[in-house]
Amino acid sequence: MPKVFPSWPAWRYGPNGEAAIFLRPEDVPEGWKDTQTAHFEPPPAPTPAPMERWEVVAALKGRGVSFKRNAPTSVLYAQLKAAGDGDGERTDNGSASGG
Repeated sequence: MPKVFPSWPAWRYGPNGEAAIFLRPEDVPEGWKDTQTAHFEPPPAPTPAPMERWEVVAALKGRGVSFKRNAPTSVLYAQLKAAGDGDGERTDNGSASGG
């Protein structure tokens, strides 16, 4: 009597976005998974800003750069770096340098 696979035929997903239906587990090529998301890495965590949020906000205000108050600190820091006029590093007294 042949083997019975109750959940087969089944969809399987390849590492390059392929998708196919297979009749038996033995038919599935090596590296193929049962979900599409099994092949994707999670996005990297954002790099924290080297300055405190209040320092970034103060520097943006001091330079007259408009920004969204609810934006993540990493986004605000990127805006500060894009605005130039300083490297955004802290000075000896703990305040952000401006140039």
